[in-house]
Amino acid sequence: TGISAGGLPDGVIQFADLAVGTGAFKIANFQEDTSTSESGSSAIDTWTDTDLSLTITPTSTSSKVLVSCFSSFMLMIASEGQAFGRVRILRTVGGSDTSVAENHRGYGGEDDNDNAAFGVGIMRIDSPATTSAITYKVQMYLNSQGEGDYMTFNWNAYGQTAPPGILQAWEII
Repeated sequence: TGISAGGLPDGVIQFADLAVGTGAFKIANFQEDTSTSESGSSAIDTWTDTDLSLTITPTSTSSKVLVSCFSSFMLMIASEGQAFGRVRILRTVGGSDTSVAENHRGYGGEDDNDNAAFGVGIMRIDSPATTSAITYKVQMYLNSQGEGDYMTFNWNAYGQTAPPGILQAWEII
């Protein structure tokens, strides 16, 4: 049936139940984007957009935004060498981009056609100091020494459907 905590109803807790805020902070706004689509890139040393993107508009310039991303990615090494994958959350306000947080993963290939899968978990409190619309998006970056290397974000393992990639933004006042 559920666990009752602090007067919240049993069962699933809805956003409206959390938005009342009685403690040191209040959640004023929540946005989420999910995707089960793979995004792939062989572009080396270039930030490439994934399918995860959302827009949130803070109610105050003093608001903080808790932004998080959870997903997976795969590095595929076509030839002997090393590859390094990075994932970041990028904030855009009025055409100006700022990297909010990054997750780094490296892999050294020993043989042709090596690959490695990684889980991605990024969580950061951002201080955007604006009441303008903010777009947060997830990007990936492949640093590689080998031609034909590839990076796949939100990797679906060998045709199996992976859990969706998730990007969330919580405005905290």
